[in-house]
Amino acid sequence: MSTTHPSPRAPTLADLDALPPGVVGEIIEGVLYTMTKPRMWHQRTGTRIGSDLVKQPK
Repeated sequence: MSTTHPSPRAPTLADLDALPPGVVGEIIEGVLYTMTKPRMWHQRTGTRIGSDLVKQPK
């Protein structure tokens, strides 16, 4: 889950680079959102679901 804290300045790419290992972030409309990286099993499950959806007949 993301947490935001008001900042007196707009976030920059340097702020993204300064995040600790295991944390990813993105800047959306001037707000830095951070979250932990998904674990490998979560990524695999998402990939499999996406693959199954692509294979569905139309």
